[in-house]
Amino acid sequence: MNKGLIQNIVIVVLLATSLLLISIRFELFVASGSAGAVTSENKTALRYSVMPGSITLRLGPENAVKIVDKSGFYYMEISRVLEESIGSRTETLPITASDYRTKKESKGIQLNFDPAIDHRLLYGSLFLEDGSLGSFDKIKEIWIPQGYDTSIYLAVDEATYYEIKNPKLNTVSGFGNFDALNNKKYYSISERFPNLTDNDVLISDEARLPSFVTQAMVEEEDIERILRALLGSKYDFSGRVSDIDGSTVVSYDYGREIVKITPEGKVFYYNKSVGLQRQRMSFTDAMSIATELVSEIGSEQEIYVIEGVEEVQDGDSLGYRFSFSKRIDGVRVSLKTDEPVIRVLVMNGRVTAFEGLFRKAVVEVDNNLSFGENAVLLILEKNYDYIQEREPFGGTSELLDNIRSVEYAYIYSPEYNYIASYRMVIGDTTFFFKIEDAEVIT
Repeated sequence: MNKGLIQNIVIVVLLATSLLLISIRFELFVASGSAGAVTSENKTALRYSVMPGSITLRLGPENAVKIVDKSGFYYMEISRVLEESIGSRTETLPITASDYRTKKESKGIQLNFDPAIDHRLLYGSLFLEDGSLGSFDKIKEIWIPQGYDTSIYLAVDEATYYEIKNPKLNTVSGFGNFDALNNKKYYSISERFPNLTDNDVLISDEARLPSFVTQAMVEEEDIERILRALLGSKYDFSGRVSDIDGSTVVSYDYGREIVKITPEGKVFYYNKSVGLQRQRMSFTDAMSIATELVSEIGSEQEIYVIEGVEEVQDGDSLGYRFSFSKRIDGVRVSLKTDEPVIRVLVMNGRVTAFEGLFRKAVVEVDNNLSFGENAVLLILEKNYDYIQEREPFGGTSELLDNIRSVEYAYIYSPEYNYIASYRMVIGDTTFFFKIEDAEVIT
């Protein structure tokens, strides 16, 4: 009999034995606690659960500063003004792209959501009622004037814009000090290449962002924290074994709840007992439950934000699957497919399923893409043919017209390290380019 088969048999026997012990102990004790709760008393985490990818201060022609909000401090100030403005709205009106562009010529704050954010997530994080912003879907950009214009403005996509009328000024108290920060200037593509395009997307002359070597959160204290976040006090009555690949596997209640943590830092949780307990649940409660769980599993200093939500119907139960991404010094981390790596399904007031990748940065690697020319132009020139294959264009002018956004990003390498990149949406395609050498990530 080969060694691998013997190891598998031993694991099965250990798991069966642990399940028998669980059943005995379960009859003697009443276990409480689980992944999430029917209602969440503490919703303060919601305000931190949705943040823009970057914040732009526009102070006039050729005078824009982009803030990568490392701690979320600046958005916290802005979000309070945003909450009050939306909460006291008097009317929501569609406006033209030209009108929206004109509004942005004044002094103001631009919140950039890339990927675009579901409006339900925004009003949930601002403690506003469902439907506060209307019936439209995704929000790509929010413009908050810092003059005498009392409205705020939303960009939903490349052709749909709204004005949210509001009787009060939207003044952010710290706005006057924001532009004194040590942040480099940005220019619109039209300001850099006026003879080729009128594209309003902001770019910088240089690209500087460190990469990181990472390690998985699989130390014993990490595993203990993750298991208790998912199972609560039920962890004390569960069976735990080590799989042949080095994973930690924990089972509770005859396998109705199972957790697996791999050596790479991947976490999987499945709870099929929740379906037996029908509970009414609001969107905000579901959002709060998911947010608190991700915060408990991640390390203390890390920031996770919700990027997406989808409704999940199971019989007469309605649930929500939330997608989270991690931020490193304010910069989004994703797979090279542009997908976030954490998903939480909340059904009947509890977490039904969870999957995620949890790693921490341990070694910083400097990167520099500055050769006396515009970094974005260098990237486009170097990858001109590849971009045209994926997103055909007629010439350089059309290529510049088709750029929808340019933001810093981190991508997981095959070894799960963080690769510093520029994320560009060109036409309908999202590209990632390494800052180290301007090469495209395929």
